[in-house]
Amino acid sequence: MKKIAFVYIGILSLLTFSLYAQDGRDGEDFEKKYHSQKVAYLTTEMDLTPEESAAFWPLYNAHEKEKGIIKDEMKSYRQEVAQKDGDLSEEEALEALKSFQVNMGKMHQIELFYQNKYLEVIPATKVILLLKAEKEFRRDLLRELANKRRHRGGRNTID
Repeated sequence: MKKIAFVYIGILSLLTFSLYAQDGRDGEDFEKKYHSQKVAYLTTEMDLTPEESAAFWPLYNAHEKEKGIIKDEMKSYRQEVAQKDGDLSEEEALEALKSFQVNMGKMHQIELFYQNKYLEVIPATKVILLLKAEKEFRRDLLRELANKRRHRGGRNTID
């Protein structure tokens, strides 16, 4: 079971790393393009009014920032585990799993907190649209990157 968890963590790490792989640009440019494309996609899919948009985006940005902090913590732990390359002691493996569980719990609490905050500024139907649109955006982005990689024979970029 632990090996499956580490394989899963490893796959997520590789996926995350490949998303941030660079094509002569720095990671900051990639991140800005990713964010602007995501905002445009979510805005279209959620059909927010100007009033909803003014109330929603500051919350969404705070939500993303908090998730980013947790993801960074998880990433540094994954890198530490990956450096051991499968030579973890039982104690180190248990510590890694407990850290993963704690961070997943924090992430779950953040998701619940912000879903309730969103309900204060937009209707529930638009919160559902947000969840659906975020999932579709990630799926479409991964497909686009895979297609570009296949056709270019290499690096991932967002145009």
